[in-house]
Amino acid sequence: MGMTPYAFDTLSGRPAFWYALCFKGPVFLYSLLEIFMKHFVAAALFSVVITSPLSAQRLVDPTKVAPEYREAAEKRRAEQIRQQECAQKADAEKVIARERTAYLVHCIESDAGK
Repeated sequence: MGMTPYAFDTLSGRPAFWYALCFKGPVFLYSLLEIFMKHFVAAALFSVVITSPLSAQRLVDPTKVAPEYREAAEKRRAEQIRQQECAQKADAEKVIARERTAYLVHCIESDAGK
């Protein structure tokens, strides 16, 4: 007697295609799941990257650098603070994007001259 796809196993009473689905896995469904998971992981990583503030620089902490570089770190921190203050002034004055760089350069130069 030949086995057909709908033949039943005599021990468990399950159809023969049941074993093909359980042990070998349907290639079509597996590939769809794999594609879905790749897109899901890519979307999750993209959302994490978008929401994290990557462009923001942290202020240099002079106490966390070697003693021979502490003076340079203090100067860099003062410069970063000046840049942040000028950026806040630009935000408060609602400077448009195309004029922002010129405004920031002028602000930093005027602060350095004081």
